[in-house]
Amino acid sequence: MKKLLIVVSLIIVINGAKAQQAVDVGIWAGAGTSFCDMTRQNMGRSLGISYGAFLRYNFNPRVAARLQLINGSIKGEGEFDSHDWSFGPKNVTSLSLMAEINFLRYWLGREETPFTTYLMGGIGLGMYPYDYVYSDLRPVADYLSDPDVVSRMRFNENYSETVVGLQIPFGFGVKLNLGKKVGIGIELLINRYFSDKIDNLDNPRKNYIIEGKDTFFDMNGLVAPIIIDRSLTTYNDKWHNNDYTAYLGLHLTYKINLKRGVCPVYEYE
Repeated sequence: MKKLLIVVSLIIVINGAKAQQAVDVGIWAGAGTSFCDMTRQNMGRSLGISYGAFLRYNFNPRVAARLQLINGSIKGEGEFDSHDWSFGPKNVTSLSLMAEINFLRYWLGREETPFTTYLMGGIGLGMYPYDYVYSDLRPVADYLSDPDVVSRMRFNENYSETVVGLQIPFGFGVKLNLGKKVGIGIELLINRYFSDKIDNLDNPRKNYIIEGKDTFFDMNGLVAPIIIDRSLTTYNDKWHNNDYTAYLGLHLTYKINLKRGVCPVYEYE
C-alpha cells in the first residue's frame, strides 16, 4: 500500500511540474435524492434542492484533483414492504476529495479544448441527522414485532443523533467553455455511504430469534419459569446494506491562473 501511494504521489508531482498551473473555482446547484431501503419510491416527491462549491486543481489537460462541498435537502416518500414510509426533508452535507479524469484534452478557456466528458471518483465524509421514532417504525420493522424483545433491548425509546461517516463519491459529466475564464458543466454525482440511517431505516430486516437457553430472574429474585434467549441476526452486513444519495446538477466555473508563461511543449499534453 505504501509503495502504491509513493508511485501515485510521484506521478502527481511530475505531472504537476509539467502542467499549466491553474485552479478552477466553481459553484454548484441541482437536485438530490436517495436510494435506500424503501422498496418503492415516488421519485417526483423525493427530490430536494442541493447546492455547493468546489475547488479544482488541474495537473494537466487530462487529470485534476477536486475538493467539493455539497449541502442540501434529502427526502424520500414511498413504501417499505407494502407499508407507507417517508422521511425528511433532512439536511445532508458531504465533503469529497476526488480525482477528475477527462476523456478529451481540456483547459478551461482555451479554444483548442472547447469541451470534454469526464469521470470522477474519490473519498469523502457525509453528515446528516438520524431520528429513531418507535411509533413510526413499529408497523414496518420486522424486528419490533415482539414486545418483550423491544422492552429488553430498549428499542421503544426514541432518540436522535448526528451521523458522520465515510462515503465513496463517483460520477460523470460534461463541461465546456463559455469564455476565456468561464466554463459550465452538468454532472451526475452518487455518494455511497458506509451507514444505513439516511432514510431512518437502520437495517430494517434485522430480526430476533430464539437461540439456546439462558437464565434470568423476576423481580423477587426467583428463576423465571420460561428460560429463553433472543439474539439479533441481520440479513445484510455493512458492505451490502447501505444508503446512497444521488445529485444531478449544473456548475459554473471560473479559472484562476497560478503561474504565467507556460512551456508550449507541455501545454497540451
